[in-house]
Amino acid sequence: QFSGSTCVTIILHPNKHKIKFIAIKGEPSFSSVNLLLAYLSGEPDIASNGVSKLMELWANEIRNDGFCYEFILETKIDSANEKIDKLCNPKTGNEQRAYNFIASQKALFNGICSEIHGIADSYIEREEVSKLLDCINSFNSENKQRLCLLVGNAGVGKSAVLKKFVSLLESEGIKHIALKADAICSNGTPTTIEDMRNAIASVAPAAEKTVLIIDQIDALSQTLSNDRNRLNEIIGLLSNLRMRGNIVPVISCRKYDLEYDSELNRLKDNSIIIELGNLTDENVSSILDLLEPGLKDKVDTTTRELLKTVQYLDTFCFLYHHNNKILNFGNPTELYDALWDTYVCEAPTPQSPALLEKSLFLIAVAAF
Repeated sequence: QFSGSTCVTIILHPNKHKIKFIAIKGEPSFSSVNLLLAYLSGEPDIASNGVSKLMELWANEIRNDGFCYEFILETKIDSANEKIDKLCNPKTGNEQRAYNFIASQKALFNGICSEIHGIADSYIEREEVSKLLDCINSFNSENKQRLCLLVGNAGVGKSAVLKKFVSLLESEGIKHIALKADAICSNGTPTTIEDMRNAIASVAPAAEKTVLIIDQIDALSQTLSNDRNRLNEIIGLLSNLRMRGNIVPVISCRKYDLEYDSELNRLKDNSIIIELGNLTDENVSSILDLLEPGLKDKVDTTTRELLKTVQYLDTFCFLYHHNNKILNFGNPTELYDALWDTYVCEAPTPQSPALLEKSLFLIAVAAF
């Protein structure tokens, strides 16, 4: 407690110098938390003394500022932990590159949206999260099934399930590395197989179990990518990891690509497959009622069936916030046509056809 009634709560992971949660609350006593945020986003200005010195610095910054309001600092936890790592465990060379790689991939993972658009507290619990945890707990050095595949059709919520799974691993203190396969090539600089090996070596000592999560590996398949090099590198890495008893890969993949891409199909050998299906009627009804009480009764059977795919449910809610006149859709094409009409054809500030054409061209080029 600082400055009278100003209170700073810091919750650490058990037996770790890692911050799980920070809350700042109190009577008017400091102008903003900008000073604290500036420190978290910049380089540390102390070279040693670890966590206690960092806490003292935060306390001084809070104590010397002028106006206080309730503020939850959840979005800054990663950068805070990064500073603690720098203070307690200075890294150089390959270690630092591995650390930077893991941090950048984790930031991408944290950006996955796990709630329905525009609806607070709308995360839908999926039993597959628990199945994944049971799956990794069943692995041992003598288990031949050393790879867990989360499989499902496009848009059923595989990424959101993996994000929840990662948060569960963090809460239980299980070592892990989370990778987004569709973002391995960043800013035009491809990630090499050496980057991934260094990351694994830095996190996973030879005797300690570590979970390697790779989301959306199908983004590197022959149906979505012309560059097979990254997929071949990852497949090769996974083959080598199967020889180690302490690495447990958990990979998400679209069902179609797993079946029809020859390289991805090989992943099924000696793997445990967990299939993620559509939402239930109850899931859809609860979201629709959160969107508007009684809305579930206004939507026809065909639309309700369509909305069992999370991606379509999210799109429906996104559209409904701006156009609640159209409630029923016979297929995904009708849903996306309505979205296009609302956000492009009927936009409050019309854009020139030439600008739209150029934008679509650039999107096509980037996708190709």
